[in-house]
Amino acid sequence: MSFTSDEVNFLVYRYLQESGFSHSAYTFGIESHISQSNINGALVPPAALLSIIQKGLQYTEAEISIAEDGSERVIETLSLIDAVMPDMVESRKQVAAGKVQQAKNDTAATNGEETGAPPVANHSEAMEIDGSVEIPSSKATVLRGHESEVFICAWNPTNDLLASGSTPVGRYTSRSLHRRSLHQLVITPVGRYTGRSLHRSVVTPVGRYTGLSLHRSVVTPKGGTEVPSNKDVTSLDWNCDGQLLATGSYDGYARIWNTDGRLVSTLGQHKGPIFALKWNKKGNYILSAGVDKTTIIWDASSGHCTQQFAFHSAPALDVDWQTNTSFASCSTDQCIHVCKLGVDKAIKTFQGHTNEVNAIKWDPQGNLLASCSDDMTLKIWSMKQDNCVHDLQAHNKEIYTIKWSPTGPGTNNPNAPLILASASFDSTVRLWDVEHGVCIHTLTRHQEPVYSVAFSPDGAFLASGSFDKCVHIWNVQSGALVHSYKGTGGIFEVCWNHHGDKVGASASDGSIASQIQQHANVPRNDLPPLTGLTLNIPVTFSASPVETVIGEPLSKVDPYGFERPDNFDYENYEDFMAHYLSVLAKRFTEMGISPPPALTRLNQRQEILEVWMVVSGAEGRRRQQPDLYRSLLNSRHDPALVEMIKSDIPRTFPDNIFFQDVPSDPNAKRVPLYHVLIALAHKNQRIGYCQGLNFIAGLLLLVVRQEEKVFWLMDTLLNHILPDYYSRDMLGMKVDHAVLGDLVRRLYPDVADHLDQEGLSWTIVSTKWFICLYADVIPVETLLRIWDCVFHEGSTVLLRVALALVARNRTKILSCANFTELVTLFKDMTSDPYATNCHKFMKHVFKIKVKRSKIEKLRTYYNQQMKDEARK
Repeated sequence: MSFTSDEVNFLVYRYLQESGFSHSAYTFGIESHISQSNINGALVPPAALLSIIQKGLQYTEAEISIAEDGSERVIETLSLIDAVMPDMVESRKQVAAGKVQQAKNDTAATNGEETGAPPVANHSEAMEIDGSVEIPSSKATVLRGHESEVFICAWNPTNDLLASGSTPVGRYTSRSLHRRSLHQLVITPVGRYTGRSLHRSVVTPVGRYTGLSLHRSVVTPKGGTEVPSNKDVTSLDWNCDGQLLATGSYDGYARIWNTDGRLVSTLGQHKGPIFALKWNKKGNYILSAGVDKTTIIWDASSGHCTQQFAFHSAPALDVDWQTNTSFASCSTDQCIHVCKLGVDKAIKTFQGHTNEVNAIKWDPQGNLLASCSDDMTLKIWSMKQDNCVHDLQAHNKEIYTIKWSPTGPGTNNPNAPLILASASFDSTVRLWDVEHGVCIHTLTRHQEPVYSVAFSPDGAFLASGSFDKCVHIWNVQSGALVHSYKGTGGIFEVCWNHHGDKVGASASDGSIASQIQQHANVPRNDLPPLTGLTLNIPVTFSASPVETVIGEPLSKVDPYGFERPDNFDYENYEDFMAHYLSVLAKRFTEMGISPPPALTRLNQRQEILEVWMVVSGAEGRRRQQPDLYRSLLNSRHDPALVEMIKSDIPRTFPDNIFFQDVPSDPNAKRVPLYHVLIALAHKNQRIGYCQGLNFIAGLLLLVVRQEEKVFWLMDTLLNHILPDYYSRDMLGMKVDHAVLGDLVRRLYPDVADHLDQEGLSWTIVSTKWFICLYADVIPVETLLRIWDCVFHEGSTVLLRVALALVARNRTKILSCANFTELVTLFKDMTSDPYATNCHKFMKHVFKIKVKRSKIEKLRTYYNQQMKDEARK
């Protein structure tokens, strides 16, 4: 067995791309010279790094579970971190061996008599459930066949069909959102079930998967023909009569299928993944929402785009029909728009959430709109007023999903009160009396985040599913737990059939509990009987590898706007939306998984921007000269500056779609970047323009999207935080090179001596770090944490970061044998996974024992020294 550093680098590079770390992947690719390797990326399957890690983890588990005599012993699941810790592995072996010996002793104690009790899996997090409500596994029908986590299931409203979907082994999905990415879509006749649109997202215990290629064929029930699968589905919904199923895909297309698995129509207009998709009640229109920030109403009969709405400034996350021609949409831009077919602007806009709006739902009458958000609030809106009717604040973590009860006027249960259920990552479900805006029940038996809730058709019961592997069924009126089922994997989705006598649940271990049967001790008036017959006859919907598509071709950009290379493998590539990495990290953390750091700042900068403006003093300066920015833009510009800046604009993130030369695109950043830089150069004529400022301003524009405030932040950097960094002699930066060298010699003299011996100066090492404020060096999530400190505390953090990198890599630096190895190491160290964990990284930065006063004293010393030398 052998492998090269190029191979490892390529797999890491692909992992960063697939996980949505676009900027980190870009930087890593440049620094590790990925483009110069001889690896054919088209031949490398998606999620290759995770696949090989998973195999290694399985091998380690096998080592622990196989005893010396060849017998197999039951062990608890091994985490990836545990698997790389020899002491932990050895400890697990001893524990497993001890359990086997104890079992032998127990068997001997029974004098060889069989107890008659079947072995029961040992779940360390077992719920304390009353035996009178617990549903044993023997009373539930479990559908097997998926090879990995099942994230979504939906019942047909009229036929006995259950649709379910999963990712392939070793692949992963995320909430980017808040959306599902499905490896295969399986339809199974299971009894009589109801259709339900389950488009919300899920988080898996491994990571996230968003590839386009389905890796295996499936067999249809007619003739047993094999159909190749090649498109991942992100959302699905049955039409009202159950004859058609609509699916949204990561490739940007929606598709309509019949119940025989035949592709009826392909709908192409979105320029990126589709996040949500729903039929209207009449069944003549389909509504979709995507990463391209638009929502589209499709004519279901023709497959044509009837109208496209482009009102959001960020990806649209969820949609819900109000009537057959009007709907609401929500987005990571924190806004909710109500739109109507035939109207070219939003008929209503609701604002009030302070973080991403995860889900929206109209009540059965279409009068009230409920929304939930990562800001931990649940809000109720009415078309009759601009402000929310109720601002419900009781959850103490992000609210993941909401559902209205099918009760109240105009429903099949008109005499029952209207109830709203909310599920949160605080592990609770709350039931709300919307009329009075009060919480009537808090359901607290779950131990982990709750991903899904569903009301029974009569509104009398509520099912909830959590990553604690439990499905709980509650009496809505009393709030009492009446049934509980403990599965073998985290529950991602629950849904009722239209008769109200079965509950379906999809799980992280690849199983579907298609029917949870009634417990013998619970009477019918406490819970509907849950019985039925399961027939395992799968029908998989797939798209042909070569198909005629209505609309535009596949997008050549990823969700962050970075252009994909010419040899990009569109059929196998998988890259889910980076706009939701913050949510992904939170979900993983709640599940007890240690995820890679997420680009949380990119998703939350609208509010953090205001903090930057205030703490840096930029807001105060803007208020003192409110018209300055516009006047600078309207003034006469120095042709030399214009030419210099215009020549640098195309060099700024050249692969990013937002920095392409498309003046008609309202989201294009070239013009705003030019505006910021030209205004900055004319306000600060002693500086003019300096290369490096374009990357700082460009990234600020990608993050905060308000060019005037970006201008004032940049002006604050130039004149108040880093006054001499970008001057014509760059004295401030030269001073910091000298200060860094001095501090390294004081703290790590062996490193300083080694660099001197090999002839590597700190100017070579740190110029790129300092001139871009680490913008083109450090992974973005960590970079923005650094910038938090820059705007709040000043520029000394730049030196602290450099020292932290040196301290972290001290041993590696000393092991470098020559100048070339040192240069390569300093390039690579900023792409180290250590640098991507923003929280740990920043903690390490501030553990460096250097006082701010010491840094400032050294700056003063070297500043004076360099000025004296310049006068000689």
